[in-house]
Amino acid sequence: MQYTDKELEIMISNYNQLRMQLQAVRENIMTPYTITDTNTGGGSSNKISNPTEMTAIRLTDDDVLKDIKNIGLAIENTYALLPYDKKKMMKAYFIERDYTINETEIARRLHIGRSTLWRWKNEIINLYKKELKELERKENEKREQRKLETP
Repeated sequence: MQYTDKELEIMISNYNQLRMQLQAVRENIMTPYTITDTNTGGGSSNKISNPTEMTAIRLTDDDVLKDIKNIGLAIENTYALLPYDKKKMMKAYFIERDYTINETEIARRLHIGRSTLWRWKNEIINLYKKELKELERKENEKREQRKLETP
C-alpha cells in the first residue's frame, strides 16, 4: 500500500496508540462472543470444536491484526536501525513528542540545527517506508503461499 510522507509521519507518531489498538484487536479476537455448539445432531462435522484452536486460528488469520503488527514492527525495526543520535531524535520528535513544544525547541534540546532535524526526520520516514514495504511484501508472499497450499 502506498502512503504519503505525512501519513507515515502520523503512523510513527501514533506508535503508543497503535500498541493499545493492537491489544484491543487481540482481545476482540480472543473473546468476541460466546462460542455455541452448532453440532446439534451429535455427529462429527468438519468444523473445529476446540475453542482454543479456533481462537489461535482467528489470531493467525486476522488481516487487520497482521496490518497493525506490521506497522508497529516496521516502526521498531526503523528505531533499531538508527544510530544513537537519530534514535533520540525519533523518540523526541515522533514517539514521545510534547506538541506544546515546537520543532525549533526540539532541535535545541537535541543540540542540533533545525535543518538537521528536518533532514533526520525525512531519513527516518524514508527508512520506515522501506521497512514497511518489506514487511508488506513478506506478508503478501505468505498469503500467496497459503493460497497455493489450500486445495
